[in-house]
Amino acid sequence: MSDDVRLRDVEETDLELFFQQEQDPEGEYWGRGIGTAALGLFLRQERTRPLHADPFAGNTGSVRLLEKHGFQRTETVRYGEHDHIMLVLRDEG
Repeated sequence: MSDDVRLRDVEETDLELFFQQEQDPEGEYWGRGIGTAALGLFLRQERTRPLHADPFAGNTGSVRLLEKHGFQRTETVRYGEHDHIMLVLRDEG
């Protein structure tokens, strides 16, 4: 498996953090805390709040990962044919 946890610019004000699952189609590395560690490191460095996330509703692993790090569900939105869950991470203070 390569180092495929990365950030990429989506729009001027957006940033996307993703784990490229195509590199691990059998899920050999799933459930080992790699995504948890990567997101935790990112959130320690990136102090901008609020942060918003909108994973595909069927991607329960990503939703759980974000909630584990303090993101809270705000609504469900539809992009084309797919529902996405909107989550937000607010300031702790």
